[in-house]
Amino acid sequence: MVNYLCKGILLLIAAVSIGACTADEIVIDVYTSDIQSALDGNVIEVPVKATFKMLGQDPQGLLPKATEIIKKYMSKNTQVTQSREAIGEVLTIKTELPMATREQLNHYLTTHTRVAGLVVDSEGKRVNFLNAALIDRMNQELKSINFLLNLKMPATRTVIRIINDKKKPVTAAAVAIFIDRTAYPFAKQTIPMRQSVDFTYWGTQGSIYSQLSPSFFLD
Repeated sequence: MVNYLCKGILLLIAAVSIGACTADEIVIDVYTSDIQSALDGNVIEVPVKATFKMLGQDPQGLLPKATEIIKKYMSKNTQVTQSREAIGEVLTIKTELPMATREQLNHYLTTHTRVAGLVVDSEGKRVNFLNAALIDRMNQELKSINFLLNLKMPATRTVIRIINDKKKPVTAAAVAIFIDRTAYPFAKQTIPMRQSVDFTYWGTQGSIYSQLSPSFFLD
């Protein structure tokens, strides 16, 4: 049996180890114009990059098998790469997650296999990360390879990069986040046109985002 010590694995996405683990980092790019488009009733696929690091080797070749299962629950444009570092394996997933109002997203998920998405509220004032029910189905398939394999979310670290491509500044806010490695119980930041800000949400044990999904607000 492969004996991985997991350093961390996802809310959108999975890696392979003995037992549940979470993604080391997930980076989600959200454009302000896409939020408006979602508010207008469209479903927008936003780019996501997830990185998983696992200590140890994979002599039974479980990682490639699990990768094929994971790709079934991602967008068709998903790219998965596996590399090896001195201490173990690294799995990098570049994919897309749907962003829409809750009604539109629920409808979209009835015909598209996704493990997560982003919900825009009815006024376009809040964007919230949402785990989809398909995670349970994917975990069942992973367990068919090894009964201990499964996806646990949220990620160790989720970075939401808010990119302002509108013609005027926008203000973004969030609770209990890091900006440029500085912790803020509440952060509110104005983003000039063609600029961006990274909101970092830690999902480690003891953090509120080990229990809650990342979200942010717009003024």
